Amino acid sequence: MANILTGHSFYSKTKREKRVFFAKLFLISIGVIVILGLLSYFTHFYFLGILGFSIYLTLLAPFIDVPGLQKTGGLVYYSLLFLGEKPKNNKISIHGGTLFDYLFVLHFNETGRQRTQFIFQQFLIGLLHLIEELENQNLHIEKISGTSYFLNEKTASRIGFTKTETNGMQPVSYTHLTLPTIYSV
Repeated sequence: MANILTGHSFYSKTKREKRVFFAKLFLISIGVIVILGLLSYFTHFYFLGILGFSIYLTLLAPFIDVPGLQKTGGLVYYSLLFLGEKPKNNKISIHGGTLFDYLFVLHFNETGRQRTQFIFQQFLIGLLHLIEELENQNLHIEKISGTSYFLNEKTASRIGFTKTETNGMQPVSYTHLTLPTIYSV
């Protein structure tokens, strides 16, 4: 399996540096939870604590899930900002980079346009690596699905994706049913 991690500053850290990062994340998390709890208690607006904790947990999740799933082989990096789950039942779910990846990969001294171009570049590189791996391993994948937060329907259809129904949590879902329409061998 391809795991393109060169250039991802988190994965170039030593084990000790990773532990320090997670220790800081843990301490920040405790601080946020305590502050939310105190705010809820003193304002008697307990929903604030529940809502704040839910939002914080959503932001925190990729910092825990992505490195863990990558380490166990559940997620594969096809490029720095293009991930795929391990194939299941002849299907692959693809994902754009998470907040975790954006933090460690993007250069925030660049303009927004430069970062957007880099993100698109990484998506295309990842898609090519995915296709290459499927060809090299001779895997029979019937369906590749993913969710896009910024790819419009016209652009998605140009590269071979079709819009499908979402599960309510996802804004738009694009699914590609047959690989040869993306890339002909």
